[in-house]
Amino acid sequence: MRTRQGSRSSAGAKVAEHTAAPAATSEAPGTLSDLRVVWDTPTLSADERAEIEAVLTQVLTEALLEVVERPGTSAPLAARSDPREASRRNGAGKRTAAGRDEHQEVAVRLDYAHVLPETGKAMLALERVVQQSTLEPRLVELVKLRVSQINGCARCTEMHTKDARALGEDQDRLDLVAVWPETPCFSPAERAALAWGEALTTIADSRAPDDTYEELARHFDAQEVVALTLAVAAINAWNRLNVGLRIPAGGYVSRLTKAAGVAIQPA
Repeated sequence: MRTRQGSRSSAGAKVAEHTAAPAATSEAPGTLSDLRVVWDTPTLSADERAEIEAVLTQVLTEALLEVVERPGTSAPLAARSDPREASRRNGAGKRTAAGRDEHQEVAVRLDYAHVLPETGKAMLALERVVQQSTLEPRLVELVKLRVSQINGCARCTEMHTKDARALGEDQDRLDLVAVWPETPCFSPAERAALAWGEALTTIADSRAPDDTYEELARHFDAQEVVALTLAVAAINAWNRLNVGLRIPAGGYVSRLTKAAGVAIQPA
């Protein structure tokens, strides 16, 4: 994630200082584990922690605004939501058998980050709770990806596929997460978490069954169960914002591998 040069205080600078990757290694800077190292540093005072949190909150809000922008343009999505304008920009595509333009651009209904900026702040507060838990970041990305697939959210499916890959997730596992019950490449804990994510996402039908919960509780402690449940609730909310308001996919670049040590980001 990009940072504003020359505008950070000493506390804000600690984020970059503690999360910069060593020059002699190929480790990608700015991962979630890097950020936890900074936060867990015993020498940080209460004032420094408060200042770092304020810096992160501001950067996260900026990131949310960037995420809903179509790459390569600075105009807000609301200014590009008229389907007639999209047609003028792109021209008519080839007609398919179903009678739709092959390359028709999805018209954004509402740019929620600009219409109601508090939406992003509220959602990012949920994300911070999950990211400060002891859940393994790649596990969280797998669950977010699977939930987004179920909900048919192209934007979040793209984002969490790329974020998981940036965290070192294996491409074969990413290819198979949609059919995880039929594959042997996921651990018992991962399978329990994926099953819980599916059960909560389809809760009207599943009712979050006891056997699914009991298997989850065998692999995660109480705080992790709550954090994972919150992660599923948050990604379902992101999915509904992006699908319902037609936020487009395409061109997302994972900020988990960007320098400067800011790893928390919107779903």
